[in-house]
Amino acid sequence: SIFGNQFLGGLYVSEADYTSILNNTINADYSGISLSYGSYGTICNNFVFGASEAISLYQFTNAEICNNYLEAGGTGVQMIDSDYFSIFNNYIINNTVGINLESSHYSTIHDNQIYGNNYGINLEYPSNYFKIYNNQLFSNNLGLFASGGRHGLVYNNLFNNSRNVEAFGFPHHNNTWYIPLAFGQNIINGTLLGGNYWSNYPGRDTNEDGIGDTDVPFNSSNNISGDSYPLVFPSQFTCGDLNNDNQ
Repeated sequence: SIFGNQFLGGLYVSEADYTSILNNTINADYSGISLSYGSYGTICNNFVFGASEAISLYQFTNAEICNNYLEAGGTGVQMIDSDYFSIFNNYIINNTVGINLESSHYSTIHDNQIYGNNYGINLEYPSNYFKIYNNQLFSNNLGLFASGGRHGLVYNNLFNNSRNVEAFGFPHHNNTWYIPLAFGQNIINGTLLGGNYWSNYPGRDTNEDGIGDTDVPFNSSNNISGDSYPLVFPSQFTCGDLNNDNQ
C-alpha cells in the first residue's frame, strides 16, 4: 500500500497485484497515478492536480477508483485495455476529458461529479458492457461521447451541458437509456427512477409525477436510441388561500 504521501511527480506501479494507493496528494505534469499489468487495485481518496493523466490503468483487471479529486489536467481517469472496474464518488473537474475508456469492458461508473471538462465521459471503441448511473455531468462542452460503447445501461444521470450526448452509430449498439419505473429518489430528488435528466428535453410532464410524458422516447437529436422515462423537475406550485376566500 502507498498511503498518505505528497508527490511532486508521478506514481507508477507495474506488474503488481492487490495494490492500494490511498490518501496521497500529487502534483504532476505527466501521469499522476499509473497501474499496469496487474489486478485488484484500489485508488481512493487521492488529490491529483495538473497531470496529463491523473489516474491511468493499462492492461489491468478488477480495480476500484473512488473518492478522488482530479482537477486541471488532460484526462481525469484513463482506462486502456482494462476490465472489471468501478469508478465512483469522484470529483473530476476542469480537465480535457473527465473519464476515458479505450478497449475496456465491464465497467461501472456511478455517483461522480463531472464538470467543467471538454468531454465528460468518452467511450472509445470497443468499450462494452458498461453501466453509467447516478452521475452529475454538467458545464462540460460535451457530457457523453459514446461512439465506442456497446451493450450499456445509462440511467439516472443528470446531463446539463453545452451538448449532452453525441455518438456515431450509437443508437444501434444495443444500449439502454432507462430502467423500468420504480419508486426511489432520483438524481434530481424526484420520487421515481426511470431515465435520465436531460437539459435539452423539450417535452412536458402532464401528470406531475416527475417523468416526461410528451416527446418520448427522447432521442437527443437522434444521438441515442431513446429515453422512455426522461426525468423532469416538478412544477412549482404556490399553495394557500391567495384571495382570502377561505377556499
